[in-house]
Amino acid sequence: MRVKNLISAACLVLLFAAHDAQAQGVQNVDQFATLTNSLMADYYKAPANTNVPGLLETFELSAASRINDSYPPVIGFMAGLFIKYPDQISAFIPEKPSPLIQNIIAAGLGLAGHPSEIKRYGALWGWSDATIAQRSEGPALLAMPANSATDFDLNWGASYATGEGRFVRKIVDAYARTAERKDIDVEDIVKLTIAIDNPSDTATIQKVLGKYSQQDKLSVVLASTALKFLKANARQHGFVATTLQQVEVENPTSKAMTGWRAYMAQ
Repeated sequence: MRVKNLISAACLVLLFAAHDAQAQGVQNVDQFATLTNSLMADYYKAPANTNVPGLLETFELSAASRINDSYPPVIGFMAGLFIKYPDQISAFIPEKPSPLIQNIIAAGLGLAGHPSEIKRYGALWGWSDATIAQRSEGPALLAMPANSATDFDLNWGASYATGEGRFVRKIVDAYARTAERKDIDVEDIVKLTIAIDNPSDTATIQKVLGKYSQQDKLSVVLASTALKFLKANARQHGFVATTLQQVEVENPTSKAMTGWRAYMAQ
């Protein structure tokens, strides 16, 4: 993600990271935003009630499909479905998917670790051998550390599809990697997160980020992003709250959990 200044970096990462009811990652006001709130984020609660092919087709018709940052949560959602329900893959795919939906499905299948399914569907869609091989490359989602806002979106999408804490843990780990560093004050991560909750508090944002190098600024911003949306999702999704409780039991005195408790107290 390219940014022109540090404040815009913080705001952009927060806008397109994980999703709560007020910030679903897709920042538009069309029907897809409503659909993600009511269906995608709560899919794990009642899987049989959601028409996934219809969800994909609605996404394609919406303004969200013209925003690059809209794709990771959708791709992650599909990957989560393919991971949890490998015997139901065909049920999640439209009968005649468009090229755009084909690429979303292939990306999800790749992240789910199903290259053979990419080959099968790619052949059905008339893809060349070279295209199939290209789409089949890359690590599976569960094997990838979460190192960016895009990675957060992929894992939140997968968590909404499955209701599983293993995807949430990857975001917790991303936060903890920065929070546990000796050269970074976890209180700064908390202060930054609180300040970004109040967009007018630019002074705190500048003061906190002014303490760090360019690379470390981005690390602190990313940790703040993780912290913000872990809290938001823990309040709305029981499996997220349970995952965080388990992490706290395992690491009660860690810097990361100290920062987590401080932010939750706000």
